[in-house]
Amino acid sequence: MSLRSKRIVELASKITCLDNSDDNARTSQQASTSATGTKILSTECTLDDHNKENDGSNNLDNEDGCLENESDIEETEVLSGRDYSECSDDDPTYIPEEYTDRDNILSENVQVIIEDKENNILVEKKKRRSSAKVKKLSRKRIRNTDQWVDTLAKKGLDSGIEHENRKGKLIKARKIGKGCASSCRFKCRDLLVAEKQESIFKDFWELGSHTRQWDFVSHCVKQVNKKQVTVAQNSQSRRKFSREYYFKIENQEKRVCKTMFLHTLGISERWVSTALSKVKDSGAVEEDNRGKHQSRPNKINEDVKEIVREHIKLFPVVPSHYTRKNTQKLYLEDGLNIQRMYRLYLEFAKTMDVTNVASSRQYRDIFNGEFNLSFFKPKKDQCDLCIRYTDTDKGNPELQEKYDSHITNKNSARSLKDQDKLIALNNKSIIVACFDLQKVLVTPKSEVSIFYYKSKYATYNFTVYDIGNHKGYCYVWHESVAKRGANEIGSCLWKFLDTAANNKNIQEVIFYSDNCGGQNRNRFIFSMFQLAACVFNKKITHRFFEKGHTQNEGDCMHAVIENAKNRQQVVYTPEQWVTLIRMAKVTGTPYDVTEMSQKDFYNLKKLVIGQNWKTDEDGQQLKISKVREIVLLGNPDGRVDFKYEYTDAPKSLNIYKKRRGRPSCCSRADLQQLYDKPLPVDKKKLDGLLELCNKRDIPEMYHGFYRSLSYNKAKNTTEETVNNEETSTEEQSE
Repeated sequence: MSLRSKRIVELASKITCLDNSDDNARTSQQASTSATGTKILSTECTLDDHNKENDGSNNLDNEDGCLENESDIEETEVLSGRDYSECSDDDPTYIPEEYTDRDNILSENVQVIIEDKENNILVEKKKRRSSAKVKKLSRKRIRNTDQWVDTLAKKGLDSGIEHENRKGKLIKARKIGKGCASSCRFKCRDLLVAEKQESIFKDFWELGSHTRQWDFVSHCVKQVNKKQVTVAQNSQSRRKFSREYYFKIENQEKRVCKTMFLHTLGISERWVSTALSKVKDSGAVEEDNRGKHQSRPNKINEDVKEIVREHIKLFPVVPSHYTRKNTQKLYLEDGLNIQRMYRLYLEFAKTMDVTNVASSRQYRDIFNGEFNLSFFKPKKDQCDLCIRYTDTDKGNPELQEKYDSHITNKNSARSLKDQDKLIALNNKSIIVACFDLQKVLVTPKSEVSIFYYKSKYATYNFTVYDIGNHKGYCYVWHESVAKRGANEIGSCLWKFLDTAANNKNIQEVIFYSDNCGGQNRNRFIFSMFQLAACVFNKKITHRFFEKGHTQNEGDCMHAVIENAKNRQQVVYTPEQWVTLIRMAKVTGTPYDVTEMSQKDFYNLKKLVIGQNWKTDEDGQQLKISKVREIVLLGNPDGRVDFKYEYTDAPKSLNIYKKRRGRPSCCSRADLQQLYDKPLPVDKKKLDGLLELCNKRDIPEMYHGFYRSLSYNKAKNTTEETVNNEETSTEEQSE
């Protein structure tokens, strides 16, 4: 019997032993001799993303993620017929990796029913899972009412501890009183020793709520009829009843006097009167409703709130261009701010004949509290690790080591770039360049209010800055020509290298870029570099800046273009962006602008077919996301050198290792055109653009461009489209 089978038998034995001791011994012995006598009938596991009917049968193919311990895995193996023994027999706590990270699991019940065929015993086993709280996203931090002065004062008052009230006055803590005299007829001092008094006092004030404390008092005090009348027969007595006070001591109610009761709890007689007055006829105690009134004349009407929400939702949003993996924040178009949105809201309210409008403050509160939106798409100028290191205690050795390595890599990259820059300035046979994709340029661009409510057409500008020659290159295209993934970025770099190859003196090209895995650091770009090195007979080196410290000389190109864009109030078509980029630099050499057409874009993913980008010559797995430098010489044998750290000795990789026979010769013919027809545009976006044309908000001379666009019939969102374009499933950025 295998180890896995033995564990299943042991599990069944333990569960079926719950009946009685005699049956336990018999069932355990039978289960130990045969594993086939145990059968798992059903497993029910409810997940938040599998909350559908299973047509009367249990589907376990997608439910293994809810198993969290060894017994769960073992039970499901028997039911589903799967065998995990190959990877888990040696480790009794092994859990398949793909099932260990399920953030979306909510509260769930796991039910396992075990049947012993010989004894007809059914045992039901249930487990309760913890709940995962869903954090509400908003633009500003959510107010922490628990730390308000009034809230802290109320907590201190309800808990009987020393605190400051809202006026700053120090309120002393509650304490136990002296108690009754030794002559008390109830002998309270004998019943309640000091330790018991402390225990009752502590338990009472740790309730921390007036409602619960009233409930405690109401159960300890009984109102009974008066036993004797001490006033004249014709007189009216002020006392209608008597009260009896009790504490539970050693699971028995013991009567004490009023003084001892009040002093033990540290309360006044008014506490008792209030508590008894809160008891309903059913015996339940009323909630403490002090401060919970609904008289708020300045509270914003819900209908007004809903109109504000509808107006904010009218503005098209896009995900962050730079921090998509690390944030769920969405961004509005450049040029918008809350005040401008509020002015647009007032115009919107007039067109809707809305008389009761929100104030500027109310509009801002709804925008900040209910929407996770921002007004620009910032490049990550600040480093997450550096900020975390600055804000955290320096006594963390693990963080200190990580930070030191981070700074070393940053300085190494900077130092290498500065050295290469000096070489390029003095040696014209070497090109040192930085490249990056500028944030999206949208059309139409105008100050007309209706334009803010429509999704815009995208134009892309990929920039390469030649540091040694102080010259900038721009490669521009729009979204019906191509997307903006690795194929497009690599095609622009091929175009740049093709231009550089015209200069016969150029022997080496060194590139610097950020770490974006979907665009810059992936095997498709590297394979293109290998082909270019072979075709153009150049040495190509690609180095990556340290994450969070990617500022370089190429950023000045984006700044110059952004300044020119801010001066230009109106842009209706992508061709106008090309003109603006050409004229952006008013001093020095203008930017070399290339309008990319579909014939300029190549399918670089075809190049990697049959190539080895998995293991190096030492048999170790190639971690592309960790590569900091890669050198491609265009050797026919396919040798590529790379480094994980700048200070390491280079390692080698043979990309032709998997090919049979002699490698094919490198030529331009290996490049295949990526697109053969214009790309469709999202239908909602196109409808909005055509609406602007029909209303003559876009001048008629530009209508031909927009009417020539085709739309995408498939449903998609802006975020999905962008993610598909830029995020590679095979290489992820750091």
